[in-house]
Amino acid sequence: GGHDGASAIGTVQRANVLSPDDAPAVTLDVSVDATRGTAPFVAGTYLYRVAAYFGDADAINPGGESLGSEVVAVRLPANITGLHVALSWTRIADAAGYYVYRTPDAGGAIGDIALYDRVTDGAAVTYVDQNFAGLRGNDTAFRGETDKRPLLLGTLGRWSDTSVPALTNARHGACAATWRVSESDANDVVIVVAGGANGAPAATSSESLRVQIAPATQTAAAFTREAHTFFGGATSWTDAGTLPVARSFCSLRALDRFQYTQLAADTVLLFIASGAGSGGTNQAVQGRLAAGNTGVASWTAHNGGSSFDALSAIGSRPVR
Repeated sequence: GGHDGASAIGTVQRANVLSPDDAPAVTLDVSVDATRGTAPFVAGTYLYRVAAYFGDADAINPGGESLGSEVVAVRLPANITGLHVALSWTRIADAAGYYVYRTPDAGGAIGDIALYDRVTDGAAVTYVDQNFAGLRGNDTAFRGETDKRPLLLGTLGRWSDTSVPALTNARHGACAATWRVSESDANDVVIVVAGGANGAPAATSSESLRVQIAPATQTAAAFTREAHTFFGGATSWTDAGTLPVARSFCSLRALDRFQYTQLAADTVLLFIASGAGSGGTNQAVQGRLAAGNTGVASWTAHNGGSSFDALSAIGSRPVR
């Protein structure tokens, strides 16, 4: 949801939090082949990293790339014709190709590692560095990139709405929360979106989508990336009930028994706090019990008093 400057929108975007576990694992070897005619290396240490990049139609990270591999280093002698460095790495499923990063000159630091060359075959798992001039971070002919460096730890993949159903209702200022269907499975989650506005007044509707995540795995053929599906092959969001009070710009929290000990295992309680409604700001807290964490009972109002104080204290604790 959100607002594009003209009206509320209902598109939903997703992006992977890139993991170092999803990056290629690189090894290197040094050899001499006088027939290669390679330019002699200047003596010193060279640092390398490799990252996979993906096509614009990729379902997980369109037009993006993985984190870089661990740094591999090699110390080379000077003025040996035909000396070359051969890199090998684990293939990443769905890769369109690979970026080879290197320190441009001998003795460079990790922070100097920049794009050196590009392997355009996603099935390739080797690269031979013959010490050509290198791209020195610039690959403007491909994706218009200059001073390109490996992505930093914590970087997100590219945002995309091509693989996620749009909301049933366009919403501006909606609130959202996620929770696990089972405490023992972090890869099966429900997302609920509630309230918001599409024009005026604020909405009372809510909707949910169950997402099942297939973790990344290493196979004999390739590293298989994390992917997601929608429970039961869902292609749209499910109605999650009507709020007692219309609200937008609200806060939605999902509590389980680790935050609220009176709940049973695999049970989640949702609370919406504050927000702007048709009558102005509304401080009511509304809760909804998620039965089995997939179906839900109706929303109910909890207005003020000791219940509000206790639930506010609970809601201030971290939610997993």
